[in-house]
Amino acid sequence: MPEHLPPIPKALLTALRTRFPLRNPQVTVSERELWMEVGKQDLLEFLEFHLQKQQDNVMKDSHVLR
Repeated sequence: MPEHLPPIPKALLTALRTRFPLRNPQVTVSERELWMEVGKQDLLEFLEFHLQKQQDNVMKDSHVLR
């Protein structure tokens, strides 16, 4: 089944990347905290991937309309 997501605003991803920057974990974090950080980054990568697909589709559609 194909995934359908509502439009993802680039501003939202920018704000989320600011709030949850990619960084190396501290040696003092628990394993649970480490996996929580991995989950945050995985979600951001998922959203960025789909934002890129949205942008590619807009470009493809605008090219077809010309």
